[in-house]
Amino acid sequence: STFRFNFKLMNAQFPMMASRLTTLAPVLDRGPILDLFVSQNALFDHGFRPDPGKSESANLADYQEHQRQRESIPMKPSGAFHLVRLLQKMHGDLPKGHEGRELVAVHVASHQDYDTGGRFETSLGHFGINYTTSGFNNGASPLLDIAALGGDLYLTGRPYSYDEIMDAEVTAAQVPTLELDPDDEFVKLILAMDWDASVADGKSELIFQRFGLAVFQQNELTHRDVAMGFGPLARFFWSAMLLRSLYPGGSNQSRLLNAIVSARGGQEAQRIRSTLRGWQAQGHNPADIIHIDHTRGLSGHDKTPVLQALIEGNRRRGTPAHLMLFDDGPSHVERAIGGGISAALIPTNSRH
Repeated sequence: STFRFNFKLMNAQFPMMASRLTTLAPVLDRGPILDLFVSQNALFDHGFRPDPGKSESANLADYQEHQRQRESIPMKPSGAFHLVRLLQKMHGDLPKGHEGRELVAVHVASHQDYDTGGRFETSLGHFGINYTTSGFNNGASPLLDIAALGGDLYLTGRPYSYDEIMDAEVTAAQVPTLELDPDDEFVKLILAMDWDASVADGKSELIFQRFGLAVFQQNELTHRDVAMGFGPLARFFWSAMLLRSLYPGGSNQSRLLNAIVSARGGQEAQRIRSTLRGWQAQGHNPADIIHIDHTRGLSGHDKTPVLQALIEGNRRRGTPAHLMLFDDGPSHVERAIGGGISAALIPTNSRH
């Protein structure tokens, strides 16, 4: 079955994303479903720390020498390491009819020069992470290359502005450093995504920021049956839904779980459902694609304890899970990292 979007739903603040989403229209009998681009700093901690007393060029030279001297030594896993490994492990555990299919293509996209990048490739090989293409840009941004190759998401250690990712028509998420144990064994992967200004557009969030809770709640009540527009994470969201659809059982049977964890609460959380149904109505037979395993509307409460509860629930069931949060709120990402949870920050359009 093929899924396509009706772009009348597309918010005017995301004109570039519309052209990216037109290429999604995925067909379930061929792949890959997800083209994931990764930088070195999203997956590994190289261990180099710049000297604040030195110039930028001097620190760069020191970093390059640091990497060359350690080219044969794998770096320590960080940030998105388990996310990438678990997505690739899905290839060997597919339901009947999809055996041997490449679901997720991993691509290397780096700001560093090709010579210094040897340690990155050493680390990928050491941990068995396969990659389809590689690009080293010697200080230049790889965003246009990623767009040209049809990237769904770029995980990077660098911050990108909203304007940069929209101009390139690529969603780039900043992954903070988080020490991870490469020997941790996980049965499941949980993709936890924020809603406003992430999967969906940021219009309602802007109303809340400018006019307060009461006006926001009234707006959501008035528009409760109106589907919101797509946000910068929409393409990745739909790819995740397609991956999840390959495991038609409930949450206990699937190796991949999708979660929406929103700051919305009460009646305003109902608009998530109406938006999903509105988006659903625009496609051709999409009912077997949209599958949300967990939805949490938290009325502004800290998300980290709820994320930890999702992890703990799977541990108690004997199915240890790795969870990664995708959120446009710096405080939510910081608290998640502080709680030992991998997270990625989505750039926000401050102008809307």
